[in-house]
Amino acid sequence: MVSVLALLAGLFAAGGLGTYATKVFIVDPIQEYRQVRRDVSRDLEYYGNLIGNPGSGESDRIDEAEETFRSHASDLKATIDDIPLYGIWVRVRLVPPRDDVLEAKKQLVGLSNSLQQGRVERNDEMRNKLKDSLGL
Repeated sequence: MVSVLALLAGLFAAGGLGTYATKVFIVDPIQEYRQVRRDVSRDLEYYGNLIGNPGSGESDRIDEAEETFRSHASDLKATIDDIPLYGIWVRVRLVPPRDDVLEAKKQLVGLSNSLQQGRVERNDEMRNKLKDSLGL
C-alpha cells in the first residue's frame, strides 16, 4: 500500500512539474509575444496621426512615438527568440513565421525613423506591411 501511494505521489509530482514547465517555457513566451502584438496594434492607432502626417506633431510626442516603435521592434525580436520549438508553433498557427515577425520589426524601425520627416505614402506602406506581417 505504501509503495502504491509513493508511486501515485511521484506521478502527481511529475505531472505537476510537466505542467509547470510547459506553462513557463512554452505558454508564457507565446502569451508575451501576443501581448507585444496587441501593444503594436494599439500604438499604431494611438500614433496614427503622426504616421499619417510626418513632422506635424509636437516634438515630445514624436520622440515618444519613435521610442515606442523602437521598443516594440526590440520586444518582438526578443519574444520570438524566447519561444522554444518555434517552428512547431508556426505549423499549428499559434505564432507567425519568423520571417514575418522580422519583417514587422523592420517596419517598426522604419516608422520610427520616418516620423520626424518622411513621406505619407511610405509611412502608409510600412504600416500596411507591418499589419500584414503580424496579422493585424
